[in-house]
Amino acid sequence: MAGEVVIQDGASGWVSVGSVSLTADVAGQVSASTIASLMVATEASYPQFDIQLNVTGGSPTENQRVQVHFRMKADGVNESPAPGGSFQPHFVGNVILDNALGYYYEEGLRVKDKLGTLYLKTATAITVSVSIRMRSHNAAV
Repeated sequence: MAGEVVIQDGASGWVSVGSVSLTADVAGQVSASTIASLMVATEASYPQFDIQLNVTGGSPTENQRVQVHFRMKADGVNESPAPGGSFQPHFVGNVILDNALGYYYEEGLRVKDKLGTLYLKTATAITVSVSIRMRSHNAAV
């Protein structure tokens, strides 16, 4: 119906962020690239993103959580400390795994800072490739 709010996926579709080998209980940076540098200008300001993890190595377990964190750089110059240990100030959500390699998704995670970088943390060592798709809310036409 015209005028109601609908979810709009970014026109760029799924964009590769990078790969990371995660050590148990240690936050790992997915890429030094920021949301703003990965996306076209119109999508860099979208308020949400979907995340796709392709678990390619390790032994994931059923209901294992992969935590998604942002390392903020909101003023464009001064970067907050990286997530680590019990310091996890910019958590945005979890991706839940099964006990199998393959693709896993979570949608509607909040973009805390388009100049920030993504970090992941989980309980067991795994290797993942990460892609994101930007998401916005617009009026239906």
